This record gives sequence, C-alpha cells and structure tokens, in this order.
Amino acid sequence: MSSTARGSDRRGFDFYSTPAWCIRRLLEAVDLAEGTWLEPAAGDGAIIRASGHEDWYAIEVRSETRSALSEIVGPDRVIIGDYLEVEGPKADQISVVFSNPPFSLAWDMIQHSLAKYHRSQVVMLERLNFISSAKRGQILRWQMPDVYVLPNRPTFGGARKYDSCEYGWFVWPSTEQRDCGRIQILAETSREERARDTRQLELIR
Repeated sequence: MSSTARGSDRRGFDFYSTPAWCIRRLLEAVDLAEGTWLEPAAGDGAIIRASGHEDWYAIEVRSETRSALSEIVGPDRVIIGDYLEVEGPKADQISVVFSNPPFSLAWDMIQHSLAKYHRSQVVMLERLNFISSAKRGQILRWQMPDVYVLPNRPTFGGARKYDSCEYGWFVWPSTEQRDCGRIQILAETSREERARDTRQLELIR
C-alpha cells in the first residue's frame, strides 16, 4: 500500500513492498501469538522475511511470485489467488493474520480476516486516516483495533520518495466486541536503518 504517486503511476495490483524496519518496530512492542501465521497479500515476501517467524502460509494473487515465496515458506504453503476468493488455510490452523494489504482492497480484506479467522490476531498496516471514515466507523466502533503508530514515514517498494501519509499497525487481538482500543507510538527508526532497508528492497526488485 502507498499513497505516493497516485493515479496512472500506481503499480499493478497496488503492490508495494513493506520495509523491514516497519515490521521490526511493531514486533519490538507487540507479542504476537505462536503458531502458524498467514500473509494474505504476500507480494515478494517482505513481511515474512522481516518477521523472523518461521511458520507461515502465503497467499498472493500474482503467479510469478510462486517460486520466490516457495523458497521462503515451502511450496506447500503458497497459495496463488485472490485472498477474498480462495479457500486458504482453515481458521483453526492460523494464529495471526499479518499483512500490508493493497489500499483498494484493505477494508474488504480486513473484514474477511476478522470473519474467517475470528480466533486469530489480525494485524494490518494502514494509513492512520483509515480509522476516520464514517462508513468504516460503523463497524470499527464495535471491533476497535489497537493502533501502533510509526513515527517515521515509510518508503514502499524501494522508492526513494517518502510516502505522503502517516501509517500505523492496526491490531485486532480477537473479533470479540470491543468499543475502545489502545494507541501507542512505536520507537523511531534511524535514517541509516531506513536507508539500508530501502536498498535491500531495491535489490529484491
């Protein structure tokens, strides 16, 4: 997801890799459940690699990613298709759903995750203004996430231009009704660390 270079310049499938430092800052602050994690918009596997977690399923719509994702999670754990349409792993197999969803599908993917994986933690990277929509507010009022704010703006896909929006990780501990959540500002990330991760994304691409 990215709000940089909107319009005709957007990449196919709204695909933007997530810098590793974004994942590291979250995992320093939040204890996610053990067990099997699911990346429903796996892309090139950036979140999976950066997490340090070894037990994953990866779903990705672009068939050309199958080989690269298979090397990371194993060929039997890669599903090529639309997350909103494929069967995917069963609910009792997954403890965490963890993704940076395409902006155009983010709300649909969140609702699908909360419904299907209702016993799992659901973790999504979103623009902070995601929470201010009146339409989404009708549901979020009763399924309120915790929000972990990134104090540094990320770059996506190795782009040298920083994104134009503020971002945070939205974490639903479960789908039980909750009308309030916590907000926490994550640790800052040095310019050197961010630059290193940007270079690594460019090499992957």
